[in-house]
Amino acid sequence: MSPVLAKYAAEGVSVYLAVATDGRLGAAPHSGIPAGDELATIRSQETKCAAEKLGIQPPILLGLHDQMKMGEGLAGLQGQLRLLREEVTRLFSTLKPDVVITWGPSGWTGHPDHRLVGAVVTEVFESQAAVSEADYEKARSSWLCHKSQYTPQQVDARCTG
Repeated sequence: MSPVLAKYAAEGVSVYLAVATDGRLGAAPHSGIPAGDELATIRSQETKCAAEKLGIQPPILLGLHDQMKMGEGLAGLQGQLRLLREEVTRLFSTLKPDVVITWGPSGWTGHPDHRLVGAVVTEVFESQAAVSEADYEKARSSWLCHKSQYTPQQVDARCTG
């Protein structure tokens, strides 16, 4: 996605990157950095560097625990998911994005954090009221213009069904 983000930023679009987890448990053998607070700090710096190189807004780091506290059992995971939903909802209402890109069902690599984040972002996005009742009424009225194709009863059945 990086080339796409860079492209739109270069065209003057405000591009935001929100990162849910802190990466503290994602130790890579080649780095020699152990899992923990130091790695979380480095991951934050790396994300800020990457955003700068792409020309996008500074990253929004939600700071949730890597692996969404799955190791603490259901209560830990549910708490992280609640915080994630709240933060994503806040971002949507604050930023009012025209486009949202998130992980698909596979999380690209199958990573559980990616899969959960993608599912929550999709859930929150789909729950947002994108159109008003007035918009629906205009759409219904426009559909009624097609009298040669539909009766008012057919339009109403499809609009409510």
